[in-house]
Amino acid sequence: LRIDDFGPAPSAAFSGLPATLCQSDAAVTLTAGTAGGAFSGPGVSGSSFDPAVAGAGVHTVTYTLGGQDVCVSTSQQITVTPVYTYYADVDQDTYGNAASTVQSCDATAPAGYVSNSTDCNDSDAAVNPAATEVCNAVDDDCDGQTDEGVSTTYYADADGDGYGVGNGQPYCTDPGAGFSISGGDCNDADVNVNPGVSSDGCNNIDDNCDGATDEDANFLK
Repeated sequence: LRIDDFGPAPSAAFSGLPATLCQSDAAVTLTAGTAGGAFSGPGVSGSSFDPAVAGAGVHTVTYTLGGQDVCVSTSQQITVTPVYTYYADVDQDTYGNAASTVQSCDATAPAGYVSNSTDCNDSDAAVNPAATEVCNAVDDDCDGQTDEGVSTTYYADADGDGYGVGNGQPYCTDPGAGFSISGGDCNDADVNVNPGVSSDGCNNIDDNCDGATDEDANFLK
């Protein structure tokens, strides 16, 4: 005798699997119409389906009833949507704050949030990666630099010879007396010593700041 001589094959139908779940949703329980079979597929463990384990995408879950003379199965598909991270955009410049986030299963950002996190000042709509850098002591374009390309470097010039000392500081406007746009002075207390001096006289001083002393002098022999 065959098992199907006693009637139709058993049903492998099952329930409990929705058409869509978010990846952050809890696992769901799968219920078989006829006991004795086994569930299989991505994210399946025993009689449960976990969207976090399956991952985002379209997955097929199958319930199979098997025996010596019969093997039937039923499959269902489920779409697992990803979890999206959105960033607060308080100043509404379309650039978000990486430190203020919300997660959602919706592919559309909620009100007040955007999908990027590149704003460096979310309280000022004029400051964002698309802004033009202006000379205002602010990193307008969020590139980690301030007033680049729009400021002028001035050097402290105490002796007023047109050459300053140190590394210089950027200024948006001329800071006035006591500063120079040229650096390289090796003695800012002597107006006669600077890189602009044409020759180095015989005075045991590096007059032109080239690192050598009296190289242009005529020594008596």
